[in-house]
Amino acid sequence: MEENVYRRLAGVPDSLPNGFPATGNGMEIRRLEKIFTPGEAELFCDLRMSFETAEEISRRTGRPLEGLKGLLVGMA
Repeated sequence: MEENVYRRLAGVPDSLPNGFPATGNGMEIRRLEKIFTPGEAELFCDLRMSFETAEEISRRTGRPLEGLKGLLVGMA
């Protein structure tokens, strides 16, 4: 399951104009695994490309607000 979240995460920047295409050897997945925990990867996939407060993210995604701010700061 963890690999699935990293594959979803790899698709997020790939949707941008400059993209982040998959490599044949899965290097992008290994790099993302070093940068993000599975929980951070899940959260990143839920973020939008525009500014939102932790409260707005919590309301929109149904994630509990408690701990969300700290997680976002840690990811930054």
